[in-house]
Amino acid sequence: MRTTVRFNKRRTLPKRSVRLEIIDGSPQKIRFEIRERNHFNKLDGRAMLKLRLFESQRYVTIELDELRNLRKPIVQKLRGKFSRPSWQLRVISVTGSTRGRVLASTRSFTLDSNRAGKVKNKNSGILKFAVTDTKPQVWRLEFPEHDYPTLYLDKDIPNAQAWAQSDPVFIGFVLPTVIRRVFQEIRLIEERNEVPWVVAWLKWAEEVGIKLDDVVDSANADFESKLGHLVDRFSEKHQLHRKLIRDLVRA
Repeated sequence: MRTTVRFNKRRTLPKRSVRLEIIDGSPQKIRFEIRERNHFNKLDGRAMLKLRLFESQRYVTIELDELRNLRKPIVQKLRGKFSRPSWQLRVISVTGSTRGRVLASTRSFTLDSNRAGKVKNKNSGILKFAVTDTKPQVWRLEFPEHDYPTLYLDKDIPNAQAWAQSDPVFIGFVLPTVIRRVFQEIRLIEERNEVPWVVAWLKWAEEVGIKLDDVVDSANADFESKLGHLVDRFSEKHQLHRKLIRDLVRA
């Protein structure tokens, strides 16, 4: 992929041109490095690189360094905790008549903190998991602008992500609700064929045995009926009722 230039002369940097990592700890840290410097050619070396992190209505802008100084990876402390933030890198002019202009930027991408890599089930499916402060609720479903639906679990739950993906009580009571909310969100999206996560969820529903894309725009009763069949098929396929009862009896 080539580096592209938009009509406003802002250059679009590919994701692979940089490497970004959240390092868990107290405090949490961000590690950044330029991987393919050729994408930054002809940009003013005095320009400032700024990183924007966004999660759960919280924005943080991190001033990294001038482009000419970023020859090695740098590590900076973060204020507060992030679990699965969206991020965007911006190269900002700081001199002359172009001062304040964005010279180049990446698109927005999502980044998992490395605590997500500590569990066996990683974020590779159509529903992503993350850990943050959700109190007073135990969980919260969000729809990041450029990524798949994300199920946030409260940080006080021990081994929250692994627990949510294996506990019969959580799976039996929460996931059917999540499925319903995801498809209700899909109904609000007009250009569904252009949104990767929407396409993936509709394909998943068809694989489960329920074709939903032909009723998404139909009457609410028709949609809810088919959505109910989808939840039933999902529950049957994964034997949610049997596993829940077995787990409760053992307890």
